Amino acid sequence: MSQLFVQIQNGEWAQTSLLPSRGSVRVGSDRGCDVRLDAPGIAPEIAIIGMDPLTLEATVANARLNGAALPAGVVAPIEVGAHLQIGALELLIQSWTTEPARRISSHAYFEQRLDEECARATRTRSTFAMIRIRAEEGSVLVRLETAVVSTIRLSDIVSAYGPREYEILLPDTDEAGSQLVLGRLAENLAQQQTHARVGVAYFPRDGRSSDDLSARATPGYAPEPDRMLGPEMERLEKMVNRIAGSDINVLILGETGVGKEIIAERVHRRSGRAAGPFLRLNCAALAESLLESELFGYEKGAFTGAQVSKPGLLETAGGGTVFLDEIGELPITMQVKLLRVLEEREVLRVGGLQPRKIDVRFVAATNRDLEAEANRGTFRIDLYYRLDGATLIIPPLRDRLGEIEPLSRSLLADAARRMRSTRNYKLSSQAVDLLMAYRWPGNIRELRNVLERAVALCDGEVIGPEHLPVEKLTSSFAARSLGNSKVVQSSTPARGTGEVDLTGEQPDHERSRILAALNACAGNQSEAARRLGISRGTLINRIAAYGLPRPRKAR
Repeated sequence: MSQLFVQIQNGEWAQTSLLPSRGSVRVGSDRGCDVRLDAPGIAPEIAIIGMDPLTLEATVANARLNGAALPAGVVAPIEVGAHLQIGALELLIQSWTTEPARRISSHAYFEQRLDEECARATRTRSTFAMIRIRAEEGSVLVRLETAVVSTIRLSDIVSAYGPREYEILLPDTDEAGSQLVLGRLAENLAQQQTHARVGVAYFPRDGRSSDDLSARATPGYAPEPDRMLGPEMERLEKMVNRIAGSDINVLILGETGVGKEIIAERVHRRSGRAAGPFLRLNCAALAESLLESELFGYEKGAFTGAQVSKPGLLETAGGGTVFLDEIGELPITMQVKLLRVLEEREVLRVGGLQPRKIDVRFVAATNRDLEAEANRGTFRIDLYYRLDGATLIIPPLRDRLGEIEPLSRSLLADAARRMRSTRNYKLSSQAVDLLMAYRWPGNIRELRNVLERAVALCDGEVIGPEHLPVEKLTSSFAARSLGNSKVVQSSTPARGTGEVDLTGEQPDHERSRILAALNACAGNQSEAARRLGISRGTLINRIAAYGLPRPRKAR
């Protein structure tokens, strides 16, 4: 047997230890362990690695081996490349006969970093990119991984999305920079004689949430097909049919991921403008300095570099529909100019003297409460009234529980088609229960991402809990997104309670889980928060809300 080693990391530190050819190896914080982890929050013993044959036993609860639950005390046969995850701690078995791979993070850690990067880029108005790589059938996975890890930079993060798929986060990278990475990736794939499909998404152009970006980066991405299921959506369908034939402006309201773009397209296709262009404009993605010239166009000599006249995007959409996505993000200076366009139906190019008539219909969408934004002075109330010719409100998925199972069947079929699989995937009853109990802060987009990864992990045709992110679906993970939602939330009480339950958990259950996490981490709040899948600030708020004693720092 080749010389093996174990790589252990928790996102803040990592260590590598050689493994013997025989016997067993105890891993933990106890001084008697063969591989000692000298870090706070580590149990005295977390795992036992058996050698010749190679086995792995988790000695603590909530462990996952290669993505599947591994009960404590169960000895599982493994191969080189086995990945054990216990909370934020990751353990990877590798062979010294190949060059030790650049650290491959878990999908859960990648999701957390992607959420953090979305929040940071929103605050700093910066951009970044995300890449998804899916190996073709018959590809040698070692070669694929070699190509991936030799492509990324020190600041990049790579994780295993599924058995034949990797995802890469490129922080602080614009479109030009990511194209250089994609070119290097293509060269490395060719050098390794490996065929793979690649998708890429950019913040904020392709979305401002982790669910939006993950969906857009899917190789072979296509927008969700028409789906109107359940009584709430049937009522919305009738309203779309009523207003589509007119030329009034339409305002679509709903949380991130509910399908606002799909509804906007439907309004366009059912109108008299269906033969004209459907122009999508993400108001958050265009730099303010370029917004005016991009929308309205410019005349020759209007500024340095304007060597010829150029029509704006609004002119090019003549006879069609202009979809203003994320209208709530439009800078206040541009709101004044857009209001004039809506009122007069004409644009004035930058550097121009004569306005030009345009023939377009405007459909806008946002996840913000525009009336509240107007009261705060961040959105013009007169622009809001102009956009609000007719309002379509898309309810969140958690208010349409009856749709989840039939929608999941449709999404599973879509995922199989994109992955070129002929399997007829189905959900087990336990998987349905998990999906129904979750609050879905990312709505249909999040459901689609969860099910697509389940298809990637499933060897058969039945999707079970072992193929789903159980920790996420059964924890208070959703509280952060629901709490930060900018659209007024439904005040309908949760089933079986007298209060709105944003976390999907009963209070007593959540209180017990917080106590257990704090005890397991010896009072380390940062480590406990990572185990619970929430931020440290959220944990501190929960501790205060439940009247729990604050852990004392050691003197």
